[in-house]
Amino acid sequence: MVDLLLGRSYESLEELATQAVARSPISDATDVLADVVVCPAGGSGDDYEYLPRLNRAYSPYATDDGPVWFEHRVVAALDAVRAAVSPDVTLIDNRSGLHDLSAVAVTQYCELALLFALDKPQTWAGYRSLFNWWAAYPNVAREVRERLKVVAALVPPRGADAYLESFIEHAYDTFRIIYDDLASDGSVAAGIDNDGYHPITPSLDTPHHPILIPHLDLLTDFDPLSNDEWIADAVVDAVVGDLTESVLQLLEPDVSG
Repeated sequence: MVDLLLGRSYESLEELATQAVARSPISDATDVLADVVVCPAGGSGDDYEYLPRLNRAYSPYATDDGPVWFEHRVVAALDAVRAAVSPDVTLIDNRSGLHDLSAVAVTQYCELALLFALDKPQTWAGYRSLFNWWAAYPNVAREVRERLKVVAALVPPRGADAYLESFIEHAYDTFRIIYDDLASDGSVAAGIDNDGYHPITPSLDTPHHPILIPHLDLLTDFDPLSNDEWIADAVVDAVVGDLTESVLQLLEPDVSG
């Protein structure tokens, strides 16, 4: 991916994209019914220097039409990969934390942004920092907020109800930063150029109401190439069944379970 970010023409990106992707061995595992194609962050080999490339990727380069900034190169690189592979679904696995690539993906590229969270103070502090920044630019907040969905990752098997109650409370306190204000009578106070948005009812369309991923010991040391027990239907359904079904319904509302 970092080599694609350094490409200076779409023609070069198209060629690089065909070389940058590879079919994952997971595709050959029993019961996997699709091809999984991966575009890794960097190349391989003893002579491959990833960090110098990454440093250059953040710097704009000059063209006759002006500088080409990082966010424009990210979109162009993703477009080139999609053109090379023609995928049904594209998953962008962003680095944890508040990162430039995440910002580009959420604000300019994706149809649905899944915000994975643990119910911990540092998790909500990080998201509040991001949301406070968006709230300072209402046009950005209105553009992205309905594309967001929080995911309660690693829900503990013991005390799950209490955990989720606390999670939802903290999620709402965080997401309300980018919702419109409530009037004194509890109605949504519409803004100057919008009808007001402040979802409260627990539903799939409510950004702060979580999709659940339960904790499972089997996946603590996830190594899919050496241990294929995770492919069992019961395991997949238990861990990501809610996630998969919810994402399908959010992206294609007519899809039913």
